[in-house]
Amino acid sequence: MNINAVKDAMPPEEESHHDHGHDFASVVEFLLGKPDYFSIDGFEEYYSSQERKMLAELQRKLDIPGSGE
Repeated sequence: MNINAVKDAMPPEEESHHDHGHDFASVVEFLLGKPDYFSIDGFEEYYSSQERKMLAELQRKLDIPGSGE
């Protein structure tokens, strides 16, 4: 599965880097590594309810605005 996990506002110097995860572990790794640029908006259908809840909880613990579910 090809999941976009980056907000459109990513700084230009970061745009050329690998910006999506191919498995859930990669998505979590990206969230933890670049929490300010993480979003699954528009790709929620690719995640199970449990995965969405886990991502929301990680965002909440990292204190990321807009991380409520």
